[in-house]
Amino acid sequence: MKIVALFEPYSRRVCLDKVLNLLTSLNVHHSVLEDWGGLRALIEVPNDFDPRHLMSLDCVSRIFVVEKIVGKDLDEVLNASLEVVEKTLKGRRLRVEVRRWDKTFPIKSIDLARIVARKILEHGLAQPDPRSYTHTLFIGIERDRIFVGWSWLELEKRRFSIPMEVARSIVAVVDGIQTLYEAMDLIQLSRALGFELRFYRPAPNIVERALRSLGIEKPSNVLVIDSVDEAMEGIDLAIALSMHASRGEDLLLDVVSNIEWRRLGLVLGNEYRDVGEELRERCRYQARLGPATGMPMRTTTALAYALGILYTYASLGF
Repeated sequence: MKIVALFEPYSRRVCLDKVLNLLTSLNVHHSVLEDWGGLRALIEVPNDFDPRHLMSLDCVSRIFVVEKIVGKDLDEVLNASLEVVEKTLKGRRLRVEVRRWDKTFPIKSIDLARIVARKILEHGLAQPDPRSYTHTLFIGIERDRIFVGWSWLELEKRRFSIPMEVARSIVAVVDGIQTLYEAMDLIQLSRALGFELRFYRPAPNIVERALRSLGIEKPSNVLVIDSVDEAMEGIDLAIALSMHASRGEDLLLDVVSNIEWRRLGLVLGNEYRDVGEELRERCRYQARLGPATGMPMRTTTALAYALGILYTYASLGF
């Protein structure tokens, strides 16, 4: 039996060594057929080997059982995929996953996955469902060949995270951002954590310069706002984060747990001054963060701190 083991990016060659040591300790005869720079490896093991053993290693992210190795021709891929589903996954609820390691392959991963899923449906072999599935049909595209195989849930490292609905329910309004690096950090934070970021009357061209420095187009969840009404639009409950507030983190938790809201607004000042009066007066509450050191946090730090509290609370079920 041939398997493809995918390793976490941080581990590189170390993970393959751990896999081989584990196989040796289990007295499993094995042979590395190919090693792709420590990121993944093609390994031959006995047919009766249970690949779930390898998932005990933290550095292993996925295991796929290889059934077919074909040329880089669409018809060959489709035929091989149907054969694998017919043989192993018939009647299952499955996801089609394509890894286009060879970026010169003309069909994008998501497009090939859709083509294969449609063929499976047409032949009535299984029920493709990318969100609720028990098995995965795997297609790995290398420079000179394509692997077609399969796996099941126990061969995938499950990554649990806070639901995106929670992130989308939070809006950060930043008052008059002034510096390039702060704008860049805020944009990157919004991309990483998924909340909506509204720059209220930022310094001229600062957001555009930040986007150019990051080398990205303006994300859909990043807005530049010029009026208070627009800045607060759609927010049911607004909290100003200010070092001059009398209550701290307890107020955040008290508010979000006891007051009904659909969109929560966190309103912050900039690197040089606290939240301006025109935004502050639109906030129902004010909260300070951290111990009473007398030193203000950077805007991005304060926002990340508050979001960490809210997201953690959300993961516990608010």
